[in-house]
Amino acid sequence: MKTSVIKEQFSIDYILNSSVKILFNRLSCPLGLSEWFADNVTLKDDIFTFHWGKHSQKARLLSVKEPEYIRFKWIENKASDSENDYYFEFQITQDDLTGDVHLTVTDFAPPDEIEDAKILWDTEINDLIRLLGA
Repeated sequence: MKTSVIKEQFSIDYILNSSVKILFNRLSCPLGLSEWFADNVTLKDDIFTFHWGKHSQKARLLSVKEPEYIRFKWIENKASDSENDYYFEFQITQDDLTGDVHLTVTDFAPPDEIEDAKILWDTEINDLIRLLGA
């Protein structure tokens, strides 16, 4: 019997020059996500399907509070992962003093893959920043 890999939570904070509303739209709707996160994104009920070339992966929308955060859970094919609490989340906050818009990405990865996961998120968020002109 194969044991499931324990993943650790990590968060990365980015400062973007964008309105909260425009940023939230890019994080929460299929068209917005298709512009920077995946080649194409579709939505049926609460299931987002992310397409990258010939590969696709589904994620369930767990919770959303516009325009503050949106949380997804990857739908795994393995039964062992279906019971975990792993998710990925985009949280938006705006500094009252400076007006800076912060995007915090929270995700999970095995301990030896966290740095690679952070690099992947940096690449994805840089695409988002270019899209926003931020």
